[in-house]
Amino acid sequence: SFTLSAEMASKLAIMPIGTPMPNARVYILNKALQLQPVGLGGELCIGGIGLSRGYLADRELTAKKFVPNPFEPGDMIYRSGDLARWLPEGHLEFIGRVDNQVKIRGYRIELGEIEAHLKRYPGVADAVASVHNSDYICAYLVGDDGIDSGKIRSALSERLPEYMIPSYFIPIQKIPLTHNGKVDRRALPQPEAMEGAGYIAPTTPIQRQLTSIWSTILKRAEDSIGIADDFFELGGHSLKAIILVSKIQKELGVKISLANIFKTPTIQKLAGLVEAGVIHRQEDILPVEEREYYPLSSAQKRQYILFQMAPDSLFYNKPHILICEGPLDKETVHHIFHTLVMRHESFRTTYDVVDGQPVQRIHREVPFVVEYDEGIDDEAETLVNRFVRPFDLGSLPLIRVGLVRLGENRHILLTDTHHITSDGFSMGIFVREFRELLAGRQLPPLALQYKDFAAWQNTARRKQALEQQKEYWLREFADEPDALVLPYDFPRPVMQSFEGEKIGFRLEREETQRLKQLARELNTTLFSVLLAIFNVLMSKLSGQEDIVVGTPVIGRRHDDLEPVIGMFVNMLSLRNAPLGEKVFRSFVREVGERTTDAFENQEYQFEDLVERAVETRDTGRHPIFDVVFSLQNLEIQLEDAPELEIRGLMMRPFRYRDRTAKFDLDITGIEAGEQLSFSTEYCTRLFARKTVQRFIDYFVAIAAAVANEPTKRILDIDPMTLEEKERLLRGINGIDAVYPGEATIASLFERQAAKSPLAIALIHESRTLSYIQLNRRANAVA
Repeated sequence: SFTLSAEMASKLAIMPIGTPMPNARVYILNKALQLQPVGLGGELCIGGIGLSRGYLADRELTAKKFVPNPFEPGDMIYRSGDLARWLPEGHLEFIGRVDNQVKIRGYRIELGEIEAHLKRYPGVADAVASVHNSDYICAYLVGDDGIDSGKIRSALSERLPEYMIPSYFIPIQKIPLTHNGKVDRRALPQPEAMEGAGYIAPTTPIQRQLTSIWSTILKRAEDSIGIADDFFELGGHSLKAIILVSKIQKELGVKISLANIFKTPTIQKLAGLVEAGVIHRQEDILPVEEREYYPLSSAQKRQYILFQMAPDSLFYNKPHILICEGPLDKETVHHIFHTLVMRHESFRTTYDVVDGQPVQRIHREVPFVVEYDEGIDDEAETLVNRFVRPFDLGSLPLIRVGLVRLGENRHILLTDTHHITSDGFSMGIFVREFRELLAGRQLPPLALQYKDFAAWQNTARRKQALEQQKEYWLREFADEPDALVLPYDFPRPVMQSFEGEKIGFRLEREETQRLKQLARELNTTLFSVLLAIFNVLMSKLSGQEDIVVGTPVIGRRHDDLEPVIGMFVNMLSLRNAPLGEKVFRSFVREVGERTTDAFENQEYQFEDLVERAVETRDTGRHPIFDVVFSLQNLEIQLEDAPELEIRGLMMRPFRYRDRTAKFDLDITGIEAGEQLSFSTEYCTRLFARKTVQRFIDYFVAIAAAVANEPTKRILDIDPMTLEEKERLLRGINGIDAVYPGEATIASLFERQAAKSPLAIALIHESRTLSYIQLNRRANAVA
């Protein structure tokens, strides 16, 4: 953009806009940044590099600077649609547009197209579409009284993409015109001035109940939620959609699928589904009688087995560290945490084996103490590393709390738990309750504890209810997928290694908004768009087109489990086929549908799938998948929470350097305002840091490519830079490859075919051969 200087502003008053200039010549900038003439006329269209809508150049563009030579035949001329004129002294003045084209969130939109669809709606005599604050579209309607904006919005959504649907529908008596008979857009009322504009209140009992549910989940006032508002545009996401499904079933008695939420994300449409639905009451989870021991849940069994494999490992510790500035003493910390430990049985549980089966024992009392130490800021990392150490699942407590005094009214507050006791959502509950107790407030009693869920999950009735989900997963993995083969820097250890590091990165704001917009257009989630990008990355790195990615799910589909601390997380194995010929946009839709199906069947436990779908286990890698992708939308996380002040005590997160990795590669996205932040956790026994950084660069490049052009074929998405290609070519042409002297070329190829049978070996025009196909044909010829 150009700035408007005071001198140029004073020259604007020389001639009225629209003054005829019959001999004016219009110019554009060519690639050499030289002005070239386009044509003659009065009010003319201009365009070109460096001429921005709505501004004048801050330097004088006089006639003597122009290149006199006209364009040659075949030269390209750009028509921008901007209206401009030359001032007498040779300056260029922008007037407006010759059409109604505008740009919203990166999309060019013809307002006339929206107006044409509005005028076709029964009862609308005339309509005007206008843009406000370069951010949203407002529709002004002339017609019958009581025009239903919700129905108009619904009708438009069947014919226009989401980004062309007006945010406001405002009825007016007549369209204001200028003295030339054109629409006077400046005279149109501002939507902010229209009381209740765009808001449609609930009218039926079901709509009002749904509005109340949305208000609770989205943390918005009920009177700010209209029945035509989109759940995801108000802040909803996959996790909240799952909670919404659970609450609808609990409070309204109707089972709505997760796919319904994505396809009909408004109260108006959901109400229709609820009214037509079959009453299906949610099964109650009841407290179990007191026993000596209780069965484990599936998630606890997974954690217990992993603990037995590596009892001295830290990879399932969950430390959270806070820097506290203000009044804080050991007695207060002990009181609050002792209250929380006594409140939640998960922290008073040990694990044992009875008759060959792992069980959990709940203890009434816990030998709980706050570990107290003193130090200085420079020693903080050392103190934290000393605090985080392995747990013994057979001994109490399974939560540790530490307080380190750094100085007057300055402390480090440390907590560490084993993953078998809690998950990420549980820690959100823990932090919430910690804040309530620190503020001096009372907590409501708990109706259920984790052991009640574990007992309910192990009932024959519950297992029978999961039979349909089991069939879904066994169909998905009827054939065992090949292991993902990435470009490792080091040979894979015989036993799976959990040594790791992390690297953080971000996507730019504009790319984030475009990816979110793509999700809205396709009626899917941002997670599905990002998962599709991750699948493309894995396919590019491995040369494989059958990709399985793990992702954690919250595992709390029953509404009664919301306040319970425990390990509920299940791992889903998301299998997709990023074939090169697929258009990325279509692939996103496919990934979205498959992800929704997987989330619908998320209660079938990962361990059960492994037991039935994996024939042979490799101790050096994770079963079924080696890479994980997730998008976090947790409301409260200690490690990502902003600063918090309670009664003069300021608390902020301390970044603890975790040196573990549960998988080969794990990318976690976090929605942070208008940008997406990511944390990449990788196994240091497999990858060097520079290699993972290159993977990250590829991910960012793929995201940028599809954000700008989602209609690209996957085959045409190239994440490598020109510099990197040249460097690789120099390396290939300048270095002789060394092959094992004892092996023949044929035997080496056989090894590769066995290692990655489905990877592409040959490409000729539109035909491809995998290693196994080429090997079979070669053997047939031989």
